[in-house]
Amino acid sequence: MRQDPRPILDDERRPAIQIDRVGAARNDSPLRGNAFFERLESLFSWVTQRVGARIPESANPFARAGAVANTAFVIALVSGILLLFWYRPSVNLAWASLDDMGGLGQFIRSIHRYSSDLAMLFALFHGIKTVAERKVGGSRWLPFLSGLVLVGALWLDGWTGYWLVWDVGAQKIAMNTAALVDLLPIFPDPLSRSFLTNDAVNSLLFFIVFFIHMLIPVAFAIFLWAHILRVNRARFFTGRILSFWLIGSLSVLSLLFPAFSGEPADMALILEGLEGDWWFLGPMTVIERLGGKAIWMVFGVTTVVLFTVPWWAPRRRVKPTVIDASRCNGCQQCVRDCPFNAIDLIPDEGVRRESPFHAQVNPARCVGCGTCVGSCDSSAIDAPRLPVLDARRFLNAVSKHESDSPTMVAFLCGASGAASFAIGADGTCPDLPGYRVIPVMCTGWVHMLTVERALRHGAAGVLIVSCGHDAPCRFSVQWTAERLSGDRGPELRSDHVDASRIRHFSSGPGGKREIMEQAALFRSRCVGNDPQSTTVETPLPHTPLSRVRSMAAGLMVSCVLGAMVVVLSNRDLLLPRVEGARLVVSFKLSGQVLETGEVVDDDNALSHMRRVRPVSRERSPVNMVVMVDGEVVSEAPYAPGGIFNDGESVAIEEFVLDPGTHHVQIRIADEPDDESPFVYDADISFDASRRRVIRFDTISGFKLH
Repeated sequence: MRQDPRPILDDERRPAIQIDRVGAARNDSPLRGNAFFERLESLFSWVTQRVGARIPESANPFARAGAVANTAFVIALVSGILLLFWYRPSVNLAWASLDDMGGLGQFIRSIHRYSSDLAMLFALFHGIKTVAERKVGGSRWLPFLSGLVLVGALWLDGWTGYWLVWDVGAQKIAMNTAALVDLLPIFPDPLSRSFLTNDAVNSLLFFIVFFIHMLIPVAFAIFLWAHILRVNRARFFTGRILSFWLIGSLSVLSLLFPAFSGEPADMALILEGLEGDWWFLGPMTVIERLGGKAIWMVFGVTTVVLFTVPWWAPRRRVKPTVIDASRCNGCQQCVRDCPFNAIDLIPDEGVRRESPFHAQVNPARCVGCGTCVGSCDSSAIDAPRLPVLDARRFLNAVSKHESDSPTMVAFLCGASGAASFAIGADGTCPDLPGYRVIPVMCTGWVHMLTVERALRHGAAGVLIVSCGHDAPCRFSVQWTAERLSGDRGPELRSDHVDASRIRHFSSGPGGKREIMEQAALFRSRCVGNDPQSTTVETPLPHTPLSRVRSMAAGLMVSCVLGAMVVVLSNRDLLLPRVEGARLVVSFKLSGQVLETGEVVDDDNALSHMRRVRPVSRERSPVNMVVMVDGEVVSEAPYAPGGIFNDGESVAIEEFVLDPGTHHVQIRIADEPDDESPFVYDADISFDASRRRVIRFDTISGFKLH
């Protein structure tokens, strides 16, 4: 028979359970602005619980947001592979190959689009919910940072995917991407020059984008592995029921709102009033307004801030649990129960016992949830934030409180609906009259010996309130229920105590009223000696519903999510208003070599035989003057490219003109004080909806597009 190795201490010292609010018991690192995140967490919990109250927990997408995002991504991946039967990755054939697809191809394409949007929706939901739950500091830095990378990879995959359609939207994506890339020292020539005219678009560049789009899922898989590396029993994908719902909903959505391409890309078009997918193309609304340099600055600052959140946002560090190796019997129950793989078995050196191993906590992974405390049969594990001995001193003192009616004991999870409950120094709580409250980081901390002690020391009943199925500590709610029912060790010894005086149920952050009502009802039954309905209960995922009502609620959730996907998938991108016609002038030309020399001294050579050699081959800037209707609109030198200023000078200039016919004159000189050997002089007709492009190089000369 199991024995409690801890001594029973009946001293009068007040135990160190000095927490004035249940929510303060959470061992998650409180963030700066913690009150805001608590309210945000309550909002997410309210959504999850309201949906969970109407449909089975296994079909609740908000309770499994990460798994939904992964499943939607896999659906997008499979449908994308199937699209290769129709799609041709060529700048000349891409748009036509998609436009010529039959009904089946169009259906698969629509699923590909909407599943990508759904993946982004739930990736954002999962990420924001994680921050709201303060799962960012301490040992959670790796899942947090890998999650940021996963969201970025998902967005980049969608961005490049829309590029491959090569319609007017893809044209805008390519031009904006080129404008941003040109600000980085990557390519010797501006990438934007490849998107001035239709014949200048590089087919090799288009294929590179296609290759990147296909390669990103590989990187996604690697970072997904890192994301769940520290999670025990990770759920990669949704279960069978929810998967069927996702596939069915996406299929109906694709039939009702098929996804089509826009008009084929035309580099001469001036795009205005463009519709696009806000889930992936939303950044285009600000790129042209802020400009490339501002975008890079915002991106850089945002990246630094987000990727350093685990170190600057938490106000304190998490206290990991500790293990007394001399007490550990190597049963491995804590290893199996730990939600985050933070406990390992190591060889036991110098101690002879039945097991040659003992458990050891990895502080780099421990989140301090205390689940292992309730798993330890030998009571070898303790949580510094809530020491077991302090809790037992508190329980020993329960029977000494004089009151008119028997006292109840309540173990309340700090992440449950009881988070706002105030607690007095003696454990009393105004919201739970007649109870002495012990706030816990997680109900997984509650050891069955602790429950037994509470009943043996005069408690009329023991109430255990968990935080719900979408618990921050994952399976700890389930472990608590199984320990109470005797299905998991260390189990409750029902032959030592009356199990009818124990009640366990779950209530998320929005369930304050439910806890108060259930606690009052349970107390009246225990104090009134009415054992009816006071048997041990497992967490209640939802009230029993008929299959028809559950399906109706599921359809409503599907409609709401589908509306969110479709509405933001086909909306005006709010691009800046374009006024006037456009003239674009671009050249690529090498300036004259500026040679400087020095005399090579040779003692063995006569003075007239000494030679001069060039030591620098810098090129001069190329000057360009643009005149419209006899007025100079631009006159500037363009520096040579290359690290040593020995490359070609490249220019791309855009001018706003009134629609109509204008006389345009361009003079380009490849050395200083030149008489402009390259001249263009012509009358050009301009239309408000199109760009006129004049390109120059030494091979083709001036060419009007």
